Amino acid sequence: SHRGMVPQSTAVNSTSRSMASPKTNTAATPNGNEPITIFLRDQTSGEETYFSLRYKSTLRIVFTVFAERRGMNQELLKFSYSGQNLTGYETPHSLGLEDRARIDVQVTPRRG
Repeated sequence: SHRGMVPQSTAVNSTSRSMASPKTNTAATPNGNEPITIFLRDQTSGEETYFSLRYKSTLRIVFTVFAERRGMNQELLKFSYSGQNLTGYETPHSLGLEDRARIDVQVTPRRG
């Protein structure tokens, strides 16, 4: 009867091993360093500007261009994605952005 238990325990091990590495769904997010399109939405006007950048490039590039196009100081702009404030050092990869993700932009009036 003891011999009959051995294959049973190896079967349990093999199933738990396959569960430890779940298949990641790569349909929504690009692989590697493909360019994706992101939208920057001006919360004041509701206007959306789209940018395309590589999946592992920092968002800073996009933020800078956005500010330049608006003729604004980048320090006055506050960028956020689903409630999380962004510094610009994030990448679409680190945030898990999908293609056509939307980033909100708030203009903060300078005080003093």
